[in-house]
Amino acid sequence: MFVVSNDFHAVSGDEFYVGTTGSDANSCSLSLPCLTLDTPSALGGSVDSSTEYTVYIMDNTTLSMPFTISSSEQSPRTFKNYPQSSSTQSVIEIVNSGGYFDISGNSRFDHINFTLSNVVSDSHGGIINVQLFESQKTFEIISCNFIGFKTSTTCGALSLSISNDAHATLKNLLFEGCEANIAGAVFITLNSGGQVTVSESCTFTECKVTQSNAAGGGIYATISGQNSKLIFKDQVTFDKCSGLTGSGIYLLITATGGTGTFYIEASGPNYEINLLGKMI
Repeated sequence: MFVVSNDFHAVSGDEFYVGTTGSDANSCSLSLPCLTLDTPSALGGSVDSSTEYTVYIMDNTTLSMPFTISSSEQSPRTFKNYPQSSSTQSVIEIVNSGGYFDISGNSRFDHINFTLSNVVSDSHGGIINVQLFESQKTFEIISCNFIGFKTSTTCGALSLSISNDAHATLKNLLFEGCEANIAGAVFITLNSGGQVTVSESCTFTECKVTQSNAAGGGIYATISGQNSKLIFKDQVTFDKCSGLTGSGIYLLITATGGTGTFYIEASGPNYEINLLGKMI
């Protein structure tokens, strides 16, 4: 454990390191890194209590058990590549169907390539499951990939349940070959002012639903309550995604005083949909 203190701001934080040269018997320091994320005594002991908390993935690591984050601290619990200046993604491989992140506190993932072992089928549904139900709660995932996540339940890769003015940001992501009964890659539930922003270049490639009458090959989203928002900015691409309805994205919208559904589906080669102007 590495503790940083600042006399002016009284800030303390924990930094941990994991990578292929490490051992889970180590302390997860820079000089004595851990091998996997399955080290609750080292990594889990301060995840909810430290003012600042960062896990650096030095190259590759694995996760085979639930990693729970329920911190009430303002600073996000952060998982990122190493060194910080690098644009190369580090790898978190899921090697057991019980491995996933269960998140209800401020968190951030940065430059991580999530993969699923080819001998494992994820029976849980969603490698990252986020539930934020309080104002000012945030979740950010930036420059990450989700490759080959397949489940027999709902949501192949990322599940977001956001309400009461909490906010999640998905920025510059790639979802490739993700499959689920419903919501091939991403499942979003927004209530009571919850907001999700999808921005920069987000791409969904060959994601699909496997249930014959299911929807949302790339994204399945339900939106209800006043001021709940799903915002798409910059460039979002759905390429060769499939589902009965909403091959790319399926939206189920329930507004105060009324209900409605909306989905976009493209079929056939060279098919293009442009949405322009203000839609109310």
